[in-house]
Amino acid sequence: MSAVKGSRFSHLAPLPGLSGLGVLLLLAVIVMSTAASGRLQASAKADFTLSASPTTASAQQGQVATYTVNEQKLNGFNGSVGLTAGNLPAGTTASFSPQTLDTKTSSTLILTVGANTAPGTYSGVTVAGAGGGLSHSISLTLVIAAAATQTFALGATPATQTMLPGNSAVYSVTTSGVNGFTGTVTLGVVGVPAGATASFSPSSVTAGGSSTLQVATKNNTAGGNYTLTVTGTSGTRQQSVAVALVLSTTGKQFTITAAPVTVGGPGASAPLDLTLTNSNNQAIQVTNLTVAVSAVAKAASAPSNRPCTTADYAVVQYSGTYPILVGAGQSISLSTLGIKSELWPALTMLNTSSNQDGCKGASVSLTFSGAGQG
Repeated sequence: MSAVKGSRFSHLAPLPGLSGLGVLLLLAVIVMSTAASGRLQASAKADFTLSASPTTASAQQGQVATYTVNEQKLNGFNGSVGLTAGNLPAGTTASFSPQTLDTKTSSTLILTVGANTAPGTYSGVTVAGAGGGLSHSISLTLVIAAAATQTFALGATPATQTMLPGNSAVYSVTTSGVNGFTGTVTLGVVGVPAGATASFSPSSVTAGGSSTLQVATKNNTAGGNYTLTVTGTSGTRQQSVAVALVLSTTGKQFTITAAPVTVGGPGASAPLDLTLTNSNNQAIQVTNLTVAVSAVAKAASAPSNRPCTTADYAVVQYSGTYPILVGAGQSISLSTLGIKSELWPALTMLNTSSNQDGCKGASVSLTFSGAGQG
């Protein structure tokens, strides 16, 4: 058969079993199929698609959820695509960076959940893209959880103080904010032995601050084991922590003294070289030493309009090992015992936000207590 003019087929060999008419029909089908394929290729339009990662994100009330929105350009599409978000939960807002996809093909979507938006799963959040006369949308899921409760935590050290009646026990009370809480915590204590008195310095602190609890007992305070429950209250929030006070009636009396010290200024501290005097006719083992600030007297040269109180001072308690052996009739100091000064108790002037010029040259009175067994 001669070649078909203008056709890509230069020769078509006779096919076994086909007549000439059959060959012509087969050739027509091939030509028509080739033409249809060309028309399909010519009709493919420039377009784009959208996707997101992740498709589900979570956030608490008042927080944000983040997604990445991706655009894929198809068949030479080069238009700009503007992004919008819809069907958002009440109180929730959306922002895109960038808002329009042109040279970039991805955008960060941030959904800011309202503080009062109801918790739940919102599966109908939409992201729409429009550009070049085309538009497409995808669906996202936003899971909203209730906001974490803001509160505070309370701690107290040491866990136990042991001493003879008539002495004072001192505890350090600490507070810390939880989930961003920054309120004021008012302190209290229950379980104090009858006849004893308790005081905090200061009596209220901003979350993150600390206070000193001093429990002063009397000589006739009944011995025994007491559980002191320290409470902290801020509005409707309340936390508590328990410490123990052991008043031993079988302990041995001894005295504690220290030479006066001068604190340089706010933030400065001075170590206290305690002297332990055992008037018993047998050795004792000291198992507790406590120092507390009992009073502050302003210097005559200090500004009269600037206060200075016990709240301006704190004591870092003895951190060496127990027991401390003091021989019969012996009077011995921590330095003589070879205990390093960094382990001694220390008087510290707190560095507060208030003007503390009233404490210049102030005289600080200290009380000492402890427990010893013979």
